[in-house]
Amino acid sequence: MLIITVETHAANVNFLLDGPLAGAAVGELARSWLARAFDAPQRRVLLDLRGVTSVDGAGKAFLARAYRHGNTLVGGATTNAIVDEIHATSESEPRSALLRVEGTLRMPVDGVLRSRVESLVRNGVRRVLLDLSGVSTIDAAGVGELIHTFNAAAAAGGVLETVQMSPHVRRVLDVAGVLGLLTAMSNVSGLVRRVGKEI
Repeated sequence: MLIITVETHAANVNFLLDGPLAGAAVGELARSWLARAFDAPQRRVLLDLRGVTSVDGAGKAFLARAYRHGNTLVGGATTNAIVDEIHATSESEPRSALLRVEGTLRMPVDGVLRSRVESLVRNGVRRVLLDLSGVSTIDAAGVGELIHTFNAAAAAGGVLETVQMSPHVRRVLDVAGVLGLLTAMSNVSGLVRRVGKEI
């Protein structure tokens, strides 16, 4: 049985793992990880693997995904080789970043979001996850800015995906006919399901 201990601090969240990282335990860890990684993206996430006794294929895939999201992996006697392999193989893989947008997206649009996404892509981030759950109001200008940002990311070789959005934003994007374009995963539970399939 995998025992997951979560320590939450002001600047970071530590996952202390003890036991086998395998089977159903991987999905449970993924759900716990997603809840904290996406609810507080400003905190650094550390996965302490020193107590892990074994890792199956699903566990290894999850660790690689967490590392690509910028998490720190601390290996132990059993996991050092796996951590080293993940570090080596992930260097050439696309990086991702999460942006949380809060407030309103309406005229006049200042272009800050687009500039931020373009800056991330220029600096090597290839997959930008956009959290719109904190957006209270969006109008046609805001929808247009999202589309411009999506196109700017694509032109620079990146991908823009929305991972969460408020019901109001979802309704406006649906009416505008761009919901399918901007939505890869509609909420955290959808992301959990996707992680479960990938690992």
